[in-house]
Amino acid sequence: MATSTKLLPIFFFFASLQANATCVHGTSSNSVWTPVMITTGNDWTGNYSITNVSNVPVTVKLTLTDMNGNPYVPSVVTYLANFSATNTPIDTAGTVLQAGQLGVIVINDPATARINVGKISWSSDSCLDTALLASYQNQYLRPGVYGPVFTFLNDGKPF
Repeated sequence: MATSTKLLPIFFFFASLQANATCVHGTSSNSVWTPVMITTGNDWTGNYSITNVSNVPVTVKLTLTDMNGNPYVPSVVTYLANFSATNTPIDTAGTVLQAGQLGVIVINDPATARINVGKISWSSDSCLDTALLASYQNQYLRPGVYGPVFTFLNDGKPF
């Protein structure tokens, strides 16, 4: 009987290590690539809708590159919901979305035709498996012609 009593605390020690194995350092992060987006001021616009589906604030960042892999910062952006020119994820530091908040970015770059690829990433000081739900929309707009492409990123699942 004395032997089994000594093994019981060791069992609980290993069980508690296993439960915390997904968050080794107390922080978490994830990212997803977006499909190719065409943006010009005359015909094409691109939208990103990003929602924090976690129960804690997360830092959100949107990194854009052109078709050659060079960094791209759009010249004309409309921000909706909880994003703004001073609270933008298109920044080296990103921005914070509180739990449950939605942010929308509309890219309408009139200067040149751009073919962009994006990467949406998040980070948190909390241990999370998923934090964001995101969608992408590319629209072709001309008088009499309307052609939207709407896609949930990550197969419509939080990432």
